[in-house]
Amino acid sequence: MSELAGALVHAGRLAEARALIDAGMEQSENCWFTPELLRLKGELSLLQGPPGVAETAQELFGRALDEAHRQEALSWELRAATSLARLLHHQGRPVEARAVPQPVYSRFTEGFETADLIAGKGLLDELTGAGDARHMAGF
Repeated sequence: MSELAGALVHAGRLAEARALIDAGMEQSENCWFTPELLRLKGELSLLQGPPGVAETAQELFGRALDEAHRQEALSWELRAATSLARLLHHQGRPVEARAVPQPVYSRFTEGFETADLIAGKGLLDELTGAGDARHMAGF
C-alpha cells in the first residue's frame, strides 16, 4: 500500500495517493506499517497543502518516528527521521535537523548499502559536512 501511494505521488496523482493513505490508516490503525503511512501522509501534506501545513507534516513525522521506535522498526524510524530532518532543514533549523536522524542512523550495524541508509547518510553529510557526519555516526 505504501509503495502504491508513493508511486501515485511520483505520478502526480496526489488526491488518489491521499485517499489510499487515509483508507490504509483507517483499516490498519496501529499496525506494523502505520509509521510508514504516517510518514507518507506528512510528505503528501507538504506537496498538497498551502503554507502552514509544515506544522501538520511535522506532527505526522513525529508520530511516525515515535510509532516506528515503539515497534522497533529501525528502517521506518530512519525514514521518518530523515523526512523530519529535511523539513526542519528547509525551515532554517539546522541544529534540530542534524539532531533528528543521527541517533537513529548510528544504531544501524549493517545494511549500509540500502537506499534508506544511503539517503540517511547523504542527509547527515549535507547537514554537517562529510567528515562531521562520519564522526557523528561513530566512524
